[in-house]
Amino acid sequence: MFTDPELGPVGLNASAARRAGITCRVARIPMAVVLRTRTISATGGYLVAISD
Repeated sequence: MFTDPELGPVGLNASAARRAGITCRVARIPMAVVLRTRTISATGGYLVAISD
């Protein structure tokens, strides 16, 4: 998924989830692997997805 403007955070971050006793998984994906970011030369940063 690629959005403009960038997608903002929703829900708990990993630290807050762990403090609340929620076991979570964290996936971190470099934006350079998202094809759309290459077409506009904006490959910096990464996407983080947190799930329980």
